[in-house]
Amino acid sequence: MLYLRNRNIIPMNTNAQNTNKSAFPDLNGKLILAVDDVKFNTVLVEKMLTACNAKVVTLSNGQSTLEWLKVNKPDLVILDLLMPDISGYDILSAIKSNPVTSGVPVLIASAFTARENLIQARDMGAVGYVKKPIVMSELFEQVRSVFFSDGASVKEGMVIPQLPEKVIPVAPSYVG
Repeated sequence: MLYLRNRNIIPMNTNAQNTNKSAFPDLNGKLILAVDDVKFNTVLVEKMLTACNAKVVTLSNGQSTLEWLKVNKPDLVILDLLMPDISGYDILSAIKSNPVTSGVPVLIASAFTARENLIQARDMGAVGYVKKPIVMSELFEQVRSVFFSDGASVKEGMVIPQLPEKVIPVAPSYVG
């Protein structure tokens, strides 16, 4: 189990033998690009993954992301869909259409949870999805599925959960 203390993510139990390694994967210096226009989100992802021995680069807009990707090839991109200058969909499209970066796995981190958004991202080449607000265990599970998939390469597409089309709230006074 991990928690945030003084802006650092540390194991709750500092005895390394008792730390749950499955919740705290060793990313062995993997280069991860986190793109989000909300600084809190990029700082959170950076802290979580740096604690897992990853090298994390954070960018806050689409234009700087496209420029950075011209000269760098990350092992993973964690990408927000809604940004002010260039949408995450457009960045995903640029990543997947470039022969140099087309094989880079992209995880979507977004508050968009509509089934259509998930399907569109998957169809464009995203390999996973983390909903916001970001939960550490969900992020770790998605990152683990990219890097530690039993010796296989990145999983074929992402699984789209079955979500109800519409949730209708029911007031307690009307429940029989």
